[in-house]
Amino acid sequence: MSGTYEAELHAVDPTGLPDVEKDAVLTLDLGFVASAVRGAIESVQLEQQTGMTDAQWWAAHAPILARVMDGERYPLASRIGAAAGEAHNAASNPEHAFEFGLARVLDGIEAYVASR
Repeated sequence: MSGTYEAELHAVDPTGLPDVEKDAVLTLDLGFVASAVRGAIESVQLEQQTGMTDAQWWAAHAPILARVMDGERYPLASRIGAAAGEAHNAASNPEHAFEFGLARVLDGIEAYVASR
C-alpha cells in the first residue's frame, strides 16, 4: 500500500461506510478525475497538433457542418449542440465538464451515504 492511498482514504473514512465500499467510493472518484484529466489533456494536445483552438476549428468548419448536419433529422442534437456550443464558445469545455461531473458524482455518493 502506498502513502497516497492512505491519504486518499482519509477523505472517505468519515462516511461510516464499510471498508470495501469506502474503497469503491475512492475508486469511483479517482476514475472520474482520471477520465476528466485525460479529456483535458487530449484537448490541449489537439490544439498543439493542429495549431487551432477548439473555437477556431468549429468556426472554420461551421459552413461545412451546417451543410451536412440535418437539423430536421436530428433536432435534439442540433438544439442541444447549438446551446452547448454557444455557452462554451466551443463544442465542449473540459473545465465545465469536470466541475459539473464531479459535483454529480459527489451528490450521488452523498445520497448513497445518507441512505446507509
